[in-house]
Amino acid sequence: MQGSHFLNFSNYDEFLAAFHKNEHPLYTVAHRGIWDPAPENSLSAIQNCIEEGIYLVELDFQKTKDGHLVLLHDSSVDRMTNGTGEVSSFDLVNLQSLSLKEGS
Repeated sequence: MQGSHFLNFSNYDEFLAAFHKNEHPLYTVAHRGIWDPAPENSLSAIQNCIEEGIYLVELDFQKTKDGHLVLLHDSSVDRMTNGTGEVSSFDLVNLQSLSLKEGS
């Protein structure tokens, strides 16, 4: 299986055995980082990935009113921060004054 670019297993048990022996072409990708207990898409969530040996992280970006890219999945800050409103309505300085909610 080493070096193969496709999965070729007869059944789930074969796949699971290969998975546990690390003999498969799959990689763990953390969606928004490891965000329990850290906020998703945060530097802490990315650091949690590194500590767990996960080096592929899918992240989401939004653009601020003054053109800066920030890590945030939603187009608004409502769910993830102590603020309200669309990311695109904040400039970077004002956005940085908000606090992320833990484990969101």
